[in-house]
Amino acid sequence: MKTRLALYITTYSVKDLLKNNEQLDLLLRFLKDFGFEKVYIENYREGMLLNTDVVSRLADAFEKDFRIAGGVAIGTWGSGMGDNADWWRVLACISDDRNMEIFEKAVVQQAQIFDEIIVDDFWVNWCYSQRDLENFNKMFGLNLSNLSLLKLLQFDEEIQRMWSIYSRNLLESLSKRIVSKARDVNKGIDIVLKVAEWREEFLHRGLDLYAMASIFDGIYVGTESREGTYRYGSLFIIDYIRGIVGNKLRGVWFDSYNGLGIPTTIAPEFFVEQLWYSFLGDVDEITFFQGLEYVSRDREEHVELARNVLHNLRKIEDLVTSSRLGLISIALQIAVRKPYDNYVEDVLGLMGIPITVKRYEDIGQNDMVLVREDHVRYIDIARLIDRGVSVFLTASAVEKIVEGALGIDGYDIIGIDRDSPIIERIIEAIGFTDGRSFYSRSHRKQYVYPLGPVLKTSGKVLVHMYAVDRRGRVYPALYEVNHGNASVFVAPITRYPHNLLYHFPEPVRQAIRDIVYRYVGVKMDFRIQQDEETTLQLNQAEVAEVSNTSVIVYNSKSIAIVNNNMHQHYFDIVVDRSKLNIDRIEGSALGNTVIEKVKERENMIRATVKISRHSFDILKYR
Repeated sequence: MKTRLALYITTYSVKDLLKNNEQLDLLLRFLKDFGFEKVYIENYREGMLLNTDVVSRLADAFEKDFRIAGGVAIGTWGSGMGDNADWWRVLACISDDRNMEIFEKAVVQQAQIFDEIIVDDFWVNWCYSQRDLENFNKMFGLNLSNLSLLKLLQFDEEIQRMWSIYSRNLLESLSKRIVSKARDVNKGIDIVLKVAEWREEFLHRGLDLYAMASIFDGIYVGTESREGTYRYGSLFIIDYIRGIVGNKLRGVWFDSYNGLGIPTTIAPEFFVEQLWYSFLGDVDEITFFQGLEYVSRDREEHVELARNVLHNLRKIEDLVTSSRLGLISIALQIAVRKPYDNYVEDVLGLMGIPITVKRYEDIGQNDMVLVREDHVRYIDIARLIDRGVSVFLTASAVEKIVEGALGIDGYDIIGIDRDSPIIERIIEAIGFTDGRSFYSRSHRKQYVYPLGPVLKTSGKVLVHMYAVDRRGRVYPALYEVNHGNASVFVAPITRYPHNLLYHFPEPVRQAIRDIVYRYVGVKMDFRIQQDEETTLQLNQAEVAEVSNTSVIVYNSKSIAIVNNNMHQHYFDIVVDRSKLNIDRIEGSALGNTVIEKVKERENMIRATVKISRHSFDILKYR
């Protein structure tokens, strides 16, 4: 199915376009030239509500050539309204009826004009106001002050859970009210809720995706990955939302801002990376936010890059599907915070580890599941193992188990001594060894690698990587505990994911890729094949770091490779034929990847590839 392109026009741009015919003509030409099919026209943002005549006039200008729909940024605040969030004043308190009157009016007016409305991602509970505090205390029989609440929300899991319940009840009630008001004036209205890219805060802000999918007709998601974030998150959040709401996922949108300094413009290269990952997520619709910026001078480079990218993306549309293979992240919302494992899937995805998402009940034998610190108390790890599911435990998940989250039986799950399980919470290694070689990277940078907890293992464990400290002491940094039909992988090296991604020696990351390969059947390998017949001669130092690269394994006989680096990359793609049931790699779809050498064995294909700087491609196989 062809992905449709849409453009979102904010309230401010609506006013500007109606005052300037030249700008309107310029935008119309841009939309037609670029291949846009749909336009969203907003009537409310930050206290500014346009009347229906104004919105209708602009809708008339687009309706001849494009599908049109309405947009509302309810949840934003403007001068003269009710309470707002004291930590960012443009955010409105949805618990304040004065604000709700304006939000309802905005939605009703759009329902009078359009048969489809999208709600921007400000529609959540932003506030810890006195009103919210009193309602929260009343709900749970508490007597907390505002200061006490904010403090407890940082570390108290029970208060975090309670606040999420309060926020969910509030948002669900008001969402039903908003939808009902719109349907009163337009029974056939299609109302879509757009949720933001910050998935880890959803429940805290009241966004229970199951509930929202039952209230709204569809769910949209933001794929913004601005400077300072891990761009693979633009793909992962699509999979995550789809894993929860299923076919109610309608589309994605992103913008051209740098989230560290809005309205600073994002780098053009980072802008199109959002487009790459959005498209590779196999969605029906991609929306560019927001209108007039894409015909401004400071977006010219962004637009030209995006034009070239779209040309290539259209070539591979039939090879992209929503069905993927990878290390499984569970499609589950949990209210408790996870400071160490926040967005850890985004980091793993940039290490070249294939990631996929499944619901807990769909996970089965021979699968491999990622278990984070927030999962430990909320999923049955022992039951997964009994079902033949292998488990990859992050360092912080391991620490929860060591602290007793699963009782004494948890010690046996991770293969540690019951009497004195922990050696050190954190150690600073200067290198690693797999028993064959010593690995460290000290060229013009620090070579200290923090990890932990370091554990005293008990029984038979297989250590894949040891850490070595400055005194020469050796500790298990990545090890495996066999449980019959399943294995548990304990990974102290994941304690600080950012360090693991960008600062650890490449063989440490490769050890994780090698483990995941056993379950997925595809891996990126920095250890390029070398023999007398190899025309490409490179030493390990030249190919020693392949991070910032993603491997996406589709069930449609294709593998996507995304190189986010500003230099070309060499590495091997290794395929286990017994898991993917393929004969051979046919070549690349776009020509951004050159296959230098292919070696085939009975159950394995190993292809040395060179991918161009800052590019993406798909390897086809059959």
